[in-house]
Amino acid sequence: MLQSISWYQFFTVIGGLIVAYYFFGAIYFYSSEIKALLKGESLQRKDIIKKPSADPGNLIGKTVSQSPTQEESNPDTDEATENVLMGTVADLVEEVKSVIIKSESLQRDAISPKFRELLSRYSILVDTHYRPTISLFIADTLTDKAGYVIERAEVDTWWPKSNS
Repeated sequence: MLQSISWYQFFTVIGGLIVAYYFFGAIYFYSSEIKALLKGESLQRKDIIKKPSADPGNLIGKTVSQSPTQEESNPDTDEATENVLMGTVADLVEEVKSVIIKSESLQRDAISPKFRELLSRYSILVDTHYRPTISLFIADTLTDKAGYVIERAEVDTWWPKSNS
């Protein structure tokens, strides 16, 4: 460390530099507001607050405001239904993980009934677009974590029969 300056001198110089930095930054960025304040004018700046123009340039295209007809509306795409389904999928994934952890010591034949029982509790997911992904997740996780080689087609047979 330098022996010719003291800590007091060091922190005094650093503090002065910090004050000067913010002082000149404030002057640079807020010079018009400072001038208005020194003149005693109001700080309301009408040129900063701009009202949106009637035509904002159509940056993203025109919006189509039409409500879906009865034929076009699909309950699977309804936002509330989708949220419920996603929550159900999350719950199922957590249960699948816990069943797989418990199944590591089981024989391969004992796994199928456990998953059949588990998937029967989530029959709401049978006819959704989540089913193939869930089946693939179960097959991959059983292969990776438990060491069983199981195909997605086999996992698909564990689901209850379709409601439709």
